[in-house]
Amino acid sequence: MQNRWISFFIILFWAFPALPGNLPEMLFEDLRHEINEADFISLDQNKRQQLIDKLAPLFSTKTTEAYSELQQELNDELPHLLKDYSATRLVGLKNSTYTEVQPIDKIKLKGSHAIHDLKTYSQNRIGSGTARFLNETKGEVLIIASNTSEAHQSIARVLESTSWTVLPIPSLYEHWGIQKYYVSSDLKSRPDKIIWMIPPSIQYLQHYVNTFGLYSKSKVRGYFDHHYADQFNLNLVAAVKGSKANDLKIDYLIFGYQKVWQQLLTSNLKNEIIESRKIEIPEANSTLHIYKVKSAKSLTGFVTLGLFSTHSTLWGELINSYIPTFFHPELKGVVFMGSAGSLDPDIKDRKS
Repeated sequence: MQNRWISFFIILFWAFPALPGNLPEMLFEDLRHEINEADFISLDQNKRQQLIDKLAPLFSTKTTEAYSELQQELNDELPHLLKDYSATRLVGLKNSTYTEVQPIDKIKLKGSHAIHDLKTYSQNRIGSGTARFLNETKGEVLIIASNTSEAHQSIARVLESTSWTVLPIPSLYEHWGIQKYYVSSDLKSRPDKIIWMIPPSIQYLQHYVNTFGLYSKSKVRGYFDHHYADQFNLNLVAAVKGSKANDLKIDYLIFGYQKVWQQLLTSNLKNEIIESRKIEIPEANSTLHIYKVKSAKSLTGFVTLGLFSTHSTLWGELINSYIPTFFHPELKGVVFMGSAGSLDPDIKDRKS
């Protein structure tokens, strides 16, 4: 069956020549906003504006050239940018086994919440151009929580059985594991679509479905790939265990606001630090900073702190999959800070 599936896609991709594609100009609004606002790139404001000025005339007519400019400027800082930006033709299958997720009827903010204006918040998350796409066109938005490395296969599974042109949309948030595509059909009866591919987090899928749903609940659908999510979690745990970080016997595991803790340790407590080291866990898009700090209250004379951080909020939604791999019988505590969130109530039972 697997070979038949592979053969099908070879036919599917080679049956049509890859066509040059044009993106609606409104979608440039989203990229312009990302370039202006992203706090994970070091370009000053003048450099950001220069990049926007270079891209603007290319975006709707010469997408490949525009993307090359983006890669050239940001490749050192954002190595996760897609390497292939050509248009692809495929045939929809409309036979997915994904669980479909719909926007909830009404979003309620309880008490004092950081989000005061849902419309403004959603435009910052999905982009004002995408919001206009939903408001001003017949277009739809599909969000697929599945394997982003096999995006075209996942996209084909949720599209109607006709031919489609799939064109990637430039986005700095590929750094987070989000990929965006503009999909159009030769049949005028089939509405154009924007498709987001995200890692398999059901929480973040619902989050984005709800956010898009503020503009049009009838034109937004989410799809969750349970099979890939299970395999993804297994691979994630294996990668963390492979780092041998859980052999370091951390006394306190601290999640969230890693830079704040580092500043505290290296300024206020810099004379108390005995040893420090850093472990990168690329499969979990994460970093663990280990600090051995003097402590008169400890029998050993020191405590070991593990400052754990994901490189994006999106990956933070997956912490329940890999945080328990750091647990050991002598672990004294797990600290969560601010918007880092919370573990499931039953996570204590997984310590053993």
